[in-house]
Amino acid sequence: MDMATGQDQSPTQTTPPGQGDMSAPSGDMSSTPTDMASMPGDMGQPPGPSEPPHPNTLDQDKLFMCDGSAGSSPARIRRVESFEWAQSIRHSAGNLVPFLPGTSHPYSTYSDGETIDSSILQEYLRQNHNPAGSWKVHSGNGHPRLVNLRGEGSLAGTVRCFQWNWNDQPVEEDPSDECIQTFVTALLEHGVYFRPATPGEVDQLVAFTKEQLVKEKANPEIDRRDTIDVVVRAAWMTSPAIFRSEIGGEPGPDGRRKLTDWELAKSLSLALGDSATGLSKSGYGNDSIVHKVMLHDVQQAAIDGTISDPEVIATLTRRYLSGTDPATMYPDDQASDYPPGSSSFIDEYWMSPKLERFFQEWLGYADAASVFKDTPAATSRFETKDRFLPHHPDGNALNYRHTRYVDNAYKSANLAGFLDNTIARVVAADTKVLETLLTTRRYLLPSASNANPYSAIVYDIDVYESGEIPDDLPSRWVELPEEQRAGVLTHPAWLAAHGGNFENDPSAIHRGKWVYEEMLCGLIPPVPITVDAMLSPETKGDSARSRLVSQLDNNPECSGCHSIMNPLGYAFETYNHAGFFRAEDHGNPPDGSATLTVFPSSDPVLMTGMEVDDAVDMMSYFSRSPRVKRCFVRQTFRYFMGRNETYADACTLQQMEQAYDDSDGSMTEMLIALFQSDAFLYRHIPEEEVEQ
Repeated sequence: MDMATGQDQSPTQTTPPGQGDMSAPSGDMSSTPTDMASMPGDMGQPPGPSEPPHPNTLDQDKLFMCDGSAGSSPARIRRVESFEWAQSIRHSAGNLVPFLPGTSHPYSTYSDGETIDSSILQEYLRQNHNPAGSWKVHSGNGHPRLVNLRGEGSLAGTVRCFQWNWNDQPVEEDPSDECIQTFVTALLEHGVYFRPATPGEVDQLVAFTKEQLVKEKANPEIDRRDTIDVVVRAAWMTSPAIFRSEIGGEPGPDGRRKLTDWELAKSLSLALGDSATGLSKSGYGNDSIVHKVMLHDVQQAAIDGTISDPEVIATLTRRYLSGTDPATMYPDDQASDYPPGSSSFIDEYWMSPKLERFFQEWLGYADAASVFKDTPAATSRFETKDRFLPHHPDGNALNYRHTRYVDNAYKSANLAGFLDNTIARVVAADTKVLETLLTTRRYLLPSASNANPYSAIVYDIDVYESGEIPDDLPSRWVELPEEQRAGVLTHPAWLAAHGGNFENDPSAIHRGKWVYEEMLCGLIPPVPITVDAMLSPETKGDSARSRLVSQLDNNPECSGCHSIMNPLGYAFETYNHAGFFRAEDHGNPPDGSATLTVFPSSDPVLMTGMEVDDAVDMMSYFSRSPRVKRCFVRQTFRYFMGRNETYADACTLQQMEQAYDDSDGSMTEMLIALFQSDAFLYRHIPEEEVEQ
């Protein structure tokens, strides 16, 4: 439920890879896409009178021209994000319903239009019993939130008058008003809102609790645990449990409202991780354990009023964003209590769960394994059916076993997990982050031996030829050949996620469209419903490139969009649909050459008509392009602000870019600049809302 209408909140439309012979995922075959720099207007499907323009239609150069005016963001009330909710109730991280983001949102952090409808409410009611468990009893071990109620510094002594004692008996069968208020206050602050509750919020739940105590006393089948269960579930039905406020305090002379300390603490904690500040950590509960909370120093900064201090923001961001030593996240007494990253593959390099998800959502590779691939190794050197037989210890091995092992190895490769790890290493180094992301050839590989020779074949590694890949982590960080890989867009996870189902599907269109819109901040119009976006079945035996050239590139009705997308995608045609490096392409050498079009004249690196040999060559240009860098800054802004940028954000975007440049490409410093910016710290009520 977003109060903002003064800033663009419309999502970037992206279309997943098609099925079978599906052709263009988007793009009017008779219209022209938006020029990234000079055509902020008509897109063939103009926005309605009340809809703001798509952010990719804005003049990127103008977006970075700060006029020195004070900035702010529209005030809003945001529905909690699914990961935040799952953490708060200590649910399984893999079960994130009911607060999944809308399918039209470019990022899960967007809240525009997100509210509670009947279907979400039904699912929410089915699951909101989860947080009640740790508030029912003191005794026993094993519940994740139990430490919150026991041990030194815990709430056990505070709420014991209302809770059960060690013998599972209520300490006060008829609790006093003071006891009830103490219990409710502790519940809301430490178990639901993760901030001090207002008197009105406490009074409302106290009244409800008293009603439940009357029922408990009148019905012998109801005991205190039942009462607590109902009270906790009711607390999780209140608005502050489901929505978080970004309204700010009293307006200043210029009408801007600075976020309150607790609003800022929650915004900052959720930008750095998935947990609200003050959320109790998991742990074994006994009297010797100190009550520990997530982001404890963010909580303390909110308590002592220093949370908006620029140096405090910088210190917290550097601590929680990324690194090479998990112990740096917490003081010595809390260093080993909670893992820093969300990926099971993160080893000595870690990044916060929020930052990890930014890359997963921006690059769109998290679900790579779910994109069906028919014959993943097709056109690669591992397609030959007797590939391993001369070297195989079982000389009588049947050919089909090879195909089966290749397919199984690909399906179990966990490509997304290994790309998480590769990105974490780049971010942890925190130098020339974007350039390194687009050019690194150092990937973390699965271990492979003669007993398991197939696990690394997607990276074009045959252990019979190259030797085993040891199990130890340092040996599995491998520098791949410079003619094969360069950065995250040539990693098998990204290629597979944006590839089709068959090796000669139009993967070039999907990949080219993504590059144009997400790396260059251009925009392709939607496919009109009158267009049959299918490749001809007569060409199904040809290579993907020849199919596209014959049907689209030489067709004047299609060239408006495809002359932009296709060349960007052709550069990746040295890889097949599953991310394997091609050995041949339907009898011809793999061809990744392309002539790129429609670049702004202001970019000194990317120029209209420039030729590239393949994706590796193209990434060397992209890594040095001011255009690409500014689009990266914009994508970062969108994800961590949960909205699209507008011209009013020019000063913030400029500050982010300047911080990145001055720090030799540090993503941490760029995000510090964002978290210290007026756009992050201040809010305004749009005029339309004031009138209403």
